[in-house]
Amino acid sequence: MDVSFIAKKLGLSDSKHIIRKAAELRRLCDVQFDSSAIGVGEICKAIICLEIAASGWEEAIFDRSTVIKLSGMSEKAYNRSLNALQNGLGDKVGYKRIGD
Repeated sequence: MDVSFIAKKLGLSDSKHIIRKAAELRRLCDVQFDSSAIGVGEICKAIICLEIAASGWEEAIFDRSTVIKLSGMSEKAYNRSLNALQNGLGDKVGYKRIGD
């Protein structure tokens, strides 16, 4: 799924820098590890990459419940997937960890 399509649903369509960073993180996920092995599907991966990218920018605020709803996962599963992707990407993210 295209990151820009999901960004539009989250109200981030005007934030091109966040969309570019999320697309970069998604490509890194594809190169670094098999995200399906940790139970993260393509749509959820794009949403998590958008959230990680948006965490570095103050103006990017969106509703967390909407994010979880779009991912199609429970809140617990989403948080577990978010942590797994953050750990998998490691220092390449360059932003603060969500939840810290």
